[in-house]
Amino acid sequence: MKNKKGLYIVLFVLCCTLVWAYYSFVWSDYLAVLPSHPKALATVNIEQLAKESGLEAADAEHFGLTPQDMERIGVNWSKDVFSFITAKEYVGLLAAVADEDKLTAFFESLNERDICGAVEKVRGVRWVVLHENWLIGYDDEALLLMGPAVGADINMLRQEMLRCFRQDSEESGCNSPLYDEVKTRRSSVSLITTLDALPAAYNEKFRLGLPEHATLGDITVVADFLFEPSKLTLNCEIGSRNEEINKYYEKLAVIDDKIHGRFISAADSTTLLWGSTHIEGQALLEELRKDPSIRTFLLGLNMSLDADLIIRSINGDAVFRLDSIDEQDKLSYTMMTEIDDKSFLDGVDYWTKSSPVHGGIRFSVLQDDDFRLDIQNRAIYIGVKDDCFYMSSHSEEAAVLLLDEPGVLSPWSKAICDSRYFVWVNMEQLARTPFVERRLSGPAYAYWAQRLATVGSFVLYSKDPQHIAFEMTTKDNENLIKAFLE
Repeated sequence: MKNKKGLYIVLFVLCCTLVWAYYSFVWSDYLAVLPSHPKALATVNIEQLAKESGLEAADAEHFGLTPQDMERIGVNWSKDVFSFITAKEYVGLLAAVADEDKLTAFFESLNERDICGAVEKVRGVRWVVLHENWLIGYDDEALLLMGPAVGADINMLRQEMLRCFRQDSEESGCNSPLYDEVKTRRSSVSLITTLDALPAAYNEKFRLGLPEHATLGDITVVADFLFEPSKLTLNCEIGSRNEEINKYYEKLAVIDDKIHGRFISAADSTTLLWGSTHIEGQALLEELRKDPSIRTFLLGLNMSLDADLIIRSINGDAVFRLDSIDEQDKLSYTMMTEIDDKSFLDGVDYWTKSSPVHGGIRFSVLQDDDFRLDIQNRAIYIGVKDDCFYMSSHSEEAAVLLLDEPGVLSPWSKAICDSRYFVWVNMEQLARTPFVERRLSGPAYAYWAQRLATVGSFVLYSKDPQHIAFEMTTKDNENLIKAFLE
């Protein structure tokens, strides 16, 4: 009997030890320092990121980051690094500490080069001020960076961060819905945020059309960054725990179908931008009228021609192509859309007679089904070709969109036809335009000018109202991460 009691005691102690070890592993490390109630939370797995992006040890050494250097810093790079925006709108970063003494030596070396302040220990945590407005605190488990703070606010920030070091697991950001979501992701870089993390100036724009009592805090965006050696894909999902908001996204009806691919051939190697979607005209008109400035413009335009009737006739694929931006930032462009009704052409004679009377807009006939609008000294060419309505900055450009020849968009054909809208940007050509060159001239923008020169194309597309994806590809299969670290 005594042996059994002894066995029970041993088993009890063993269970307690296992439970303690589990919670020590899960909570009593750096994760418990994560600030509570974050508005945005991102996680980065450094080792997975390096593997996916094709970076080798030799590449790291090229940038002066040998494995020995990484180890010398004292951070545990095998664990995820978290970045966040707190409920009080501080921006921050959290990482696991591998060696507190090495980390101290690293910051002391930076202090000798006047990159950061001196290391001081206050209430069991070491502190370093970085660039005057940012504060780093660390112990033997966690490194926490937060800011910005100005002047005396540094002391308030220190108290805020000290609470993070003293809080228990239940009070930390690991006990938040954002962490519950981000910990399920498998990407090397993942981000989840509520839209109330955006600046207040954007509140009304993002609330447009939402249920009246909904807040931006009800809406979450989850983003996964997928790295390949020469490409970055960002997949975003918009959702909410509020079913009314999810139903709102499901009812978005302006884009009522997937792209059919009518205009895939309407781009070549000199095209700057190509975008396509599938539109139902009546739904589009209703959405346009919700914007006060567009509604006012349509009212004025309808005095010279029946713009409402033209928009209602749209039913099918629509395309926008940008060909050039000149020295005066004038655009050379063409828009075209499939239509199912040409009855608006019956009003051409009336438009010709009425437009001079109303002033500001002049309508004239060039030839059958080809017209010219002069609005505030700017010419816009509109008309009908086959079963399509077009609008263009130059009269001869519209016919090009109807050519049926393989083009630069062939590799994206399937993705285009799987999407509700698709935008392709020829970054190689765009970077050479006076518009971009002028804005990136000078030493202050040299870094971004060099990075832009490595990008070949940028693509944006969506397969349903709650998902959107971005792709960035380098020229000549150049390694993306390596090019941006140069």
